[in-house]
Amino acid sequence: LKIDNVIGLFIATRCDAITDDTLDYLEELNKRTYLTIELGLQTINENRQAIETADLSSYKDGLISIIKAINTQFSSYLESTEDDQLEALKKQGIKAWRRYRRDDDFKRRQKVKRYLFQHGFSSGEIDSFLSGEVVNLEEIDEY
Repeated sequence: LKIDNVIGLFIATRCDAITDDTLDYLEELNKRTYLTIELGLQTINENRQAIETADLSSYKDGLISIIKAINTQFSSYLESTEDDQLEALKKQGIKAWRRYRRDDDFKRRQKVKRYLFQHGFSSGEIDSFLSGEVVNLEEIDEY
């Protein structure tokens, strides 16, 4: 980049357009200049994918590959955010489970679902909490 008044490069692309050679080039380029990469994603709803849209798993894989190539400090950040999300789900889930303890099982589960959804958790995360995969719900009731 030897153009006057240009301080860096902004690239917008899809994750499936990033090859290993491209990653190598971006890693080298990042050492020489300011670099920003925007990965496009049409939808994250795997049941309603738009034409020519990469699915969510390939998007995540592409994002992680780019982050590892360009800035390795972010790869540990991604891992810690997943752990943080699980801890937040446990904390908020237990709070809601206790809050609605007087309701019958069906109503309690509906209220906990609504509570967790309003706090930004995905339906998959909520289902894993309510199925007892995140924390044993029977143990919560004992306290």
